Amino acid sequence: MNENNSGFFVSGTDTNIGKTVVSACLAYKLNGEYWKPIQCGYNNNGETDSDVVKRITNGNVKVHQESYLLKYPISPNLAANKEKISININDIKLPNKNMQNNLIVEGAGGLLVPINNNYFIIDLIKKLSLPLILVSSTKLGTINHTLLSISEITKKDVDLRGIIFTGEILSDVINTIEEFVKNIYNTKKKKIVLGCLPKVEKVDFETIKRFEGLIKL
Repeated sequence: MNENNSGFFVSGTDTNIGKTVVSACLAYKLNGEYWKPIQCGYNNNGETDSDVVKRITNGNVKVHQESYLLKYPISPNLAANKEKISININDIKLPNKNMQNNLIVEGAGGLLVPINNNYFIIDLIKKLSLPLILVSSTKLGTINHTLLSISEITKKDVDLRGIIFTGEILSDVINTIEEFVKNIYNTKKKKIVLGCLPKVEKVDFETIKRFEGLIKL
C-alpha cells in the first residue's frame, strides 16, 4: 500500500453479519470513501452493497466502482465460474494511488471465502495491506466463529485493529471473546472491542449518524 493511503478492510465472521452497515459508519465517521472490490449478487431491492452505502449515508460518502460485479449471491469463486470468468487477485488494486481520505474496503463474506482456486479474502487483505476490522455478533456460535477467525488472522499475520459487534448486546459473550483474543495476542493492553451496534429494524442516515458515535477507534 502506498504510504499516503489510510483506512481499513472490513471483514466478518459470517455472511449477513452487518459488514456493509459497519463500513458505511466507518466511512462516514472518518470522512472517508468506500470500496467493495468484489460484489456477488444483489439484495431484494436490486441493490449492490455500494448502492446501499450511498443510500444509507445520504450520498455523503464517495463510493468507488467494484473491480468485479458478479450476478450470483454466492462465493466469488463460484459466482465467477457461473459467468465463465476468472478473478485475478493481482487486478484488484486500490482505487487511487495517492488517496488522502480514509478508504474503507468491504470484503465478500468471511476471511476464508474463496476468491478463486488459489486465494481467499484474507489473501486480498494481505495484498492491500490495510488494517482489519472484524465484524462479529453475539448470536449463538459467535465465540467459536470469532476465535476461529482470529486464529486465521494471527496465522496470516494480518494487522487486526479490533472487533465491532452487531446485534443484541450480550456483555458476557463480548467479554469472553475479548479476554480470549487478548490471551491469543498475549497482551492485556491491546484494544479489542471497538464498538457494539444494536439491532434495528431499518437502517437509514439517522441510524448511521447515531451508530458512528458508538464506534471508538
